[in-house]
Amino acid sequence: MNRSETRARPAVQPDECPYQRPFPIDFADCPAYLQTEYVGLNLQYQPLPPVWTCQNLVVAERLDRRGAHYARCRLGNEEDRLEWLRRVERESLTAAIEMRREFNREFQDLTIRLWTAKGRVLQAPGDQTAKLALSAQAEEFKTACDAFFERRAEILRGAQVPLEPMKRL
Repeated sequence: MNRSETRARPAVQPDECPYQRPFPIDFADCPAYLQTEYVGLNLQYQPLPPVWTCQNLVVAERLDRRGAHYARCRLGNEEDRLEWLRRVERESLTAAIEMRREFNREFQDLTIRLWTAKGRVLQAPGDQTAKLALSAQAEEFKTACDAFFERRAEILRGAQVPLEPMKRL
Protein backbone atom coordinates (compact mmCIF):
# COMPACT_ATOMS: atom_id res chain seq x y z
CA MET A 1 0.00 0.00 0.00
CA ASN A 2 1.42 3.39 -0.87
CA ARG A 3 1.00 6.61 1.11
CA SER A 4 -1.66 7.99 -1.24
CA GLU A 5 -3.96 5.14 -0.19
CA THR A 6 -3.92 6.24 3.47
CA ARG A 7 -5.82 9.50 2.90
CA ALA A 8 -8.44 10.12 5.53
CA ARG A 9 -12.04 9.39 4.65
CA PRO A 10 -15.05 10.83 6.43
CA ALA A 11 -15.71 9.05 9.72
CA VAL A 12 -19.23 7.82 10.47
CA GLN A 13 -18.62 7.80 14.24
CA PRO A 14 -16.85 10.76 15.90
CA ASP A 15 -14.15 8.48 17.38
CA GLU A 16 -13.76 6.35 14.25
CA CYS A 17 -10.30 6.04 12.70
CA PRO A 18 -10.60 7.67 9.28
CA TYR A 19 -7.50 6.03 7.77
CA GLN A 20 -7.37 2.93 5.61
CA ARG A 21 -5.78 -0.09 7.24
CA PRO A 22 -3.45 -1.85 7.46
CA PHE A 23 -1.14 1.12 7.79
CA PRO A 24 1.97 1.30 5.61
CA ILE A 25 5.34 1.15 7.37
CA ASP A 26 5.91 4.89 6.77
CA PHE A 27 2.42 6.02 7.83
CA ALA A 28 2.55 9.46 9.50
CA ASP A 29 -0.79 11.10 8.63
CA CYS A 30 -2.34 10.80 12.10
CA PRO A 31 -0.49 12.71 14.82
CA ALA A 32 -1.62 10.23 17.50
CA TYR A 33 -0.49 7.15 15.54
CA LEU A 34 1.56 4.75 17.67
CA GLN A 35 2.87 2.03 15.39
CA THR A 36 2.57 -1.54 16.60
CA GLU A 37 2.60 -4.90 14.87
CA TYR A 38 -0.55 -7.01 14.88
CA VAL A 39 -0.58 -10.72 14.18
CA GLY A 40 -4.05 -12.19 13.77
CA LEU A 41 -5.03 -15.85 13.70
CA ASN A 42 -7.04 -17.66 11.06
CA LEU A 43 -9.91 -20.04 11.88
CA GLN A 44 -7.40 -22.86 12.42
CA TYR A 45 -5.53 -20.65 14.94
CA GLN A 46 -2.57 -20.30 12.63
CA PRO A 47 -0.85 -16.89 12.57
CA LEU A 48 -1.59 -14.59 9.65
CA PRO A 49 1.11 -12.35 8.20
CA PRO A 50 1.82 -9.42 10.54
CA VAL A 51 0.41 -5.98 9.69
CA TRP A 52 1.04 -2.50 11.08
CA THR A 53 -1.68 -1.03 13.24
CA CYS A 54 -2.00 1.64 15.92
CA GLN A 55 -1.83 1.07 19.68
CA ASN A 56 -4.74 3.49 20.02
CA LEU A 57 -7.00 1.49 17.70
CA VAL A 58 -9.72 -0.69 19.26
CA VAL A 59 -12.87 -2.38 17.98
CA ALA A 60 -16.17 -0.82 19.02
CA GLU A 61 -19.76 -1.78 18.35
CA ARG A 62 -21.89 0.76 16.54
CA LEU A 63 -24.77 2.03 18.62
CA ASP A 64 -27.05 2.53 15.60
CA ARG A 65 -26.59 -0.99 14.15
CA ARG A 66 -26.42 -4.00 16.46
CA GLY A 67 -23.65 -6.38 15.46
CA ALA A 68 -21.86 -3.77 13.32
CA HIS A 69 -18.38 -2.74 14.39
CA TYR A 70 -15.89 -0.03 13.53
CA ALA A 71 -12.25 0.88 14.18
CA ARG A 72 -12.41 3.23 17.16
CA CYS A 73 -9.62 5.49 18.36
CA ARG A 74 -9.43 4.98 22.12
CA LEU A 75 -8.35 8.63 22.46
CA GLY A 76 -11.60 9.91 20.98
CA ASN A 77 -12.32 12.22 18.07
CA GLU A 78 -9.84 14.33 16.09
CA GLU A 79 -9.86 17.15 18.66
CA ASP A 80 -9.27 14.63 21.49
CA ARG A 81 -6.34 13.11 19.57
CA LEU A 82 -4.71 16.51 19.10
CA GLU A 83 -5.19 17.40 22.78
CA TRP A 84 -3.68 14.04 23.79
CA LEU A 85 -0.68 14.77 21.57
CA ARG A 86 -0.18 18.23 23.11
CA ARG A 87 -0.40 16.76 26.61
CA VAL A 88 2.00 13.89 25.81
CA GLU A 89 4.49 16.31 24.26
CA ARG A 90 4.32 18.59 27.33
CA GLU A 91 4.61 15.67 29.76
CA SER A 92 7.41 14.04 27.76
CA LEU A 93 9.37 17.25 27.52
CA THR A 94 8.90 17.96 31.23
CA ALA A 95 9.90 14.38 32.11
CA ALA A 96 12.95 14.53 29.81
CA ILE A 97 14.12 17.82 31.33
CA GLU A 98 13.70 16.52 34.87
CA MET A 99 15.43 13.23 34.02
CA ARG A 100 18.35 15.17 32.53
CA ARG A 101 18.63 17.24 35.74
CA GLU A 102 18.54 14.08 37.87
CA PHE A 103 21.17 12.46 35.67
CA ASN A 104 23.47 15.48 35.92
CA ARG A 105 23.12 15.62 39.72
CA GLU A 106 23.57 11.89 40.21
CA PHE A 107 26.49 11.52 37.79
CA GLN A 108 28.46 14.66 38.53
CA ASP A 109 31.21 12.90 40.51
CA LEU A 110 31.32 9.86 38.22
CA THR A 111 31.60 12.09 35.17
CA ILE A 112 34.52 14.02 36.67
CA ARG A 113 36.30 10.77 37.59
CA LEU A 114 35.72 9.39 34.08
CA TRP A 115 37.12 12.49 32.36
CA THR A 116 40.05 12.58 34.79
CA ALA A 117 40.90 8.99 33.85
CA LYS A 118 40.53 9.85 30.15
CA GLY A 119 42.88 12.84 30.62
CA ARG A 120 45.55 10.57 32.18
CA VAL A 121 45.39 8.25 29.15
CA LEU A 122 45.71 11.21 26.78
CA GLN A 123 48.70 12.54 28.74
CA ALA A 124 50.48 9.17 28.67
CA PRO A 125 49.10 7.08 25.78
CA GLY A 126 51.43 4.13 26.50
CA ASP A 127 50.57 3.89 30.22
CA GLN A 128 48.76 0.57 30.63
CA THR A 129 47.81 1.37 34.23
CA ALA A 130 46.05 4.55 33.06
CA LYS A 131 44.23 2.59 30.34
CA LEU A 132 43.08 -0.02 32.85
CA ALA A 133 41.92 2.71 35.23
CA LEU A 134 39.95 4.33 32.39
CA SER A 135 38.33 0.99 31.49
CA ALA A 136 37.36 0.39 35.12
CA GLN A 137 35.97 3.91 35.42
CA ALA A 138 34.00 3.52 32.18
CA GLU A 139 32.55 0.22 33.40
CA GLU A 140 31.50 1.84 36.70
CA PHE A 141 29.86 4.67 34.77
CA LYS A 142 28.03 2.25 32.44
CA THR A 143 26.76 0.15 35.36
CA ALA A 144 25.48 3.28 37.12
CA CYS A 145 23.80 4.49 33.90
CA ASP A 146 22.08 1.16 33.39
CA ALA A 147 20.76 1.26 36.95
CA PHE A 148 19.63 4.88 36.53
CA PHE A 149 17.55 4.05 33.44
CA GLU A 150 16.25 0.77 34.91
CA ARG A 151 14.84 2.75 37.85
CA ARG A 152 13.09 5.01 35.33
CA ALA A 153 11.85 2.28 32.98
CA GLU A 154 8.19 3.15 33.58
CA ILE A 155 8.78 6.81 32.71
CA LEU A 156 10.62 5.78 29.54
CA ARG A 157 7.82 3.41 28.52
CA GLY A 158 5.29 6.20 29.02
CA ALA A 159 7.36 8.41 26.71
CA GLN A 160 7.62 5.59 24.12
CA VAL A 161 11.40 5.35 24.64
CA PRO A 162 12.68 1.77 24.59
CA LEU A 163 14.90 0.98 27.59
CA GLU A 164 17.62 -1.12 25.93
CA PRO A 165 18.52 1.37 23.15
CA MET A 166 18.53 4.14 25.77
CA LYS A 167 21.03 2.17 27.86
CA ARG A 168 23.24 1.54 24.81
CA LEU A 169 23.13 5.23 23.92
